[in-house]
Amino acid sequence: MTVSYLIFAATIIFLVVFPLKLHKAKQKSKASEEFWAREREANTARRVDPDTIEYIKIPLEALPFIENPDKDLQEIQDTIKSLSKERLLNLTGLTNTDIKFTYGAANLPMISQCDQRFTQLARALAKWSAYLFEHGEIQKAQIVLEYAVSCKTDISGIYTLLADIYLQGQQPEKVQELLLIVEELPTLMKDSIIKKLQEKLSSR
Repeated sequence: MTVSYLIFAATIIFLVVFPLKLHKAKQKSKASEEFWAREREANTARRVDPDTIEYIKIPLEALPFIENPDKDLQEIQDTIKSLSKERLLNLTGLTNTDIKFTYGAANLPMISQCDQRFTQLARALAKWSAYLFEHGEIQKAQIVLEYAVSCKTDISGIYTLLADIYLQGQQPEKVQELLLIVEELPTLMKDSIIKKLQEKLSSR
């Protein structure tokens, strides 16, 4: 009786589990085929003339550079000035396949370098704003942070520090505007940043 029950149970499990696994395997296979088909198409995408691409501009004249003997500050500011002479692109949320479709497969190495430079810029802006904030230069820090936000970086510290400045200035509506901006970011960090901003609003 027990053996018959076990055989029956095993049969039921097999009939339920096997079709599910088979279905998942087919879905995975289909997704793989679609991926490679899209990748092959992307590899033949027409090359875009690099001179026609709209790169990120660093408005040196609008940013609050300070003449200061502090080595850390000068290093940050020198990095940003140096990057202003280079081509930068924010490719957050784009895969290599997406990039090839947009700019052409032949441009992938060059475009990837543009994205790496943008990452350098975003990190430098985060360090610069934190330095200014810690040294009481709140207005200057705000200028740097707002520029970073306009570049659609996904560094959470940039958004949370700017939110702190807005709340200190009794401008919660500005934090609401930040939330709207973050909701449009094509990044996995989006939900985490939104949560942090909402927590700041609710605790004020």
